[in-house]
Amino acid sequence: MEELINIGNQHFYYSTVDQIEDDCALKESCAIIIDDFLLEELLGKGFTMIGKNVNQIIIISENVNKALSQLIGKDVLLLSAGSLKEAVGIAVLGEDLNKYIICIPKEDKDGAKSIVELLSV
Repeated sequence: MEELINIGNQHFYYSTVDQIEDDCALKESCAIIIDDFLLEELLGKGFTMIGKNVNQIIIISENVNKALSQLIGKDVLLLSAGSLKEAVGIAVLGEDLNKYIICIPKEDKDGAKSIVELLSV
C-alpha cells in the first residue's frame, strides 16, 4: 500500500487486490474505492475485512446490483460512482466515517494519484 495524499483528516492510499487484506488489517475505519470487476476478484480471494475494518465501499460501476448481491449479509455501506474522480469526491464528503481511503482502481498508481491530487486543491 502506498500513500497518495492526505485531504483534511483523511489518508488516501493506493493498493492492489493482492495487497489489500494485509493493508486493511492495520487500519480501522477504512473505505475502499474499487472498480466493479476488481471487487469481484477481491471477494473471490476470500477478503475478510468487510464489516470489520472496512465500513464503506465506493464501487466504480454503472450498475451496482451485481456488487449488492455479492455483499448481502455484510455490514458495509455501499455507494456507487461513475469514475474514480467521483468516488474520491464521495469519500471526501464522508470524512466523518473514514480516516483511511484505500483506492483499488483500474488506473495505475500514478494515474490514481493525479486524480486524487486534483481534488485536494
